[in-house]
Amino acid sequence: MEKVLMSYGLIADLLVSVHLVWVLVIVLMVPLIIIGKFKGWNWVRKPWIRITHVTMILIVVGESWLSIPCPLTVWEKKAQKLAGLENYEGSFIGNLFQNLLYYSLPSWLFTAAYTCFGLLIIALFLWIPIRTKK
Repeated sequence: MEKVLMSYGLIADLLVSVHLVWVLVIVLMVPLIIIGKFKGWNWVRKPWIRITHVTMILIVVGESWLSIPCPLTVWEKKAQKLAGLENYEGSFIGNLFQNLLYYSLPSWLFTAAYTCFGLLIIALFLWIPIRTKK
């Protein structure tokens, strides 16, 4: 039984890690794309990278506007409950990622921030367009 509980705790930590990577990709790609424009980095104009990037933020914005809880958060909380964890207790890495991702602020503030960031990423599409062929 203890191994099963540990497995759920590990799954919860992995979900938090995926969540953190999702956030970091969305946020860090913005300055990388801007820098890449000026440095002449070809990868910042690759369609699959840019379309993936804009899709990631549009998912977040859409969930926020529709008041849909993030599936990663839902699954993570279920795994934590099954592991017998409360209040995001668990491994150091899990707690660290948890503290980086979640804040106690009004939900409208997050919706506004996600929307502004989504608009910024869409603006990058116009300013630094993707290239399909040279």
